[in-house]
Amino acid sequence: MKTYIGPKSMVMKGEDIGFALLDRITTLFLKNAQKIDWHEHAEIEILCCIKGSLTYEFRKRAPTTLTTGCFMVIPAGLEHRLVGGIDGPCRRLSFFIGERHVGRKTPSPLSTAEIRELLALLLKKRLRPHVIKETALQQISRLATLVCGTRPLTLIDQLTARSDALAAIITLAATRRDSTFKTETRLMDDAIKWLEKHYAEQITLESLAEAVYISPGYLSALFK
Repeated sequence: MKTYIGPKSMVMKGEDIGFALLDRITTLFLKNAQKIDWHEHAEIEILCCIKGSLTYEFRKRAPTTLTTGCFMVIPAGLEHRLVGGIDGPCRRLSFFIGERHVGRKTPSPLSTAEIRELLALLLKKRLRPHVIKETALQQISRLATLVCGTRPLTLIDQLTARSDALAAIITLAATRRDSTFKTETRLMDDAIKWLEKHYAEQITLESLAEAVYISPGYLSALFK
C-alpha cells in the first residue's frame, strides 16, 4: 500500500493528545497548483478545506471539488490524488481515523460502540462535499494552528486539541445529507454578495472565482 502525507505537511499524532482513535491529524499548505501521486491510506480520512479550493480524483469514480468551509470522507484503501486547478493559497486539515483501534484498550473518550457508530455515520458521507458548521470550522482552524506550531505541546495544548478534535469529528459525522446542496447555494450567495460590493470594478470570471476561493470552471458550472 502506497501512503502519502504530502508536500509541506505537518503531523500531530492522536496518541500525543490522548485520543487513540485518531491515528494522526495533518495539515497541508499549497501555494501553487500541483498534482500529488496516486496513494491510499490505511485509515478513514476526513478531509477539511479551511481555505481555498481542492479537487481530488479517485480510481474509477468521479472527481470531487472541495471549497472553503467544506469536507468529505475518503474510505480506507481507496486510491486518490490531488489534481491541479487550485486558485490561490489553500489550507487543508485531515483527520485519519484508524479502524484498527476499535475494541482496543487504549485511551479514548468514546466507547467501542460509539466509535463504530461514528465510523458508520462518517462513511455515509464518503466522497461528497458537505458544509462544515461554523463552530466546527473554528475548532478545525485552531487545530491547524496547533499542528503547525514549532514549540512542544503544553498540557493545555493537548487538552484543547483533544477537545476540538473530538467535537469537530462528532459534528462532521452528524452533518445532514442536504448539506451538499447548501455548499453550492452558499458559494453562489458569496459570489453574488461580492459582485454587489465590487460592481463598479472591472470584473472577470477569474477575479470572481479567486474572491470565493474556487476555480473559474467550477464557478461557471454553478451559475449554468
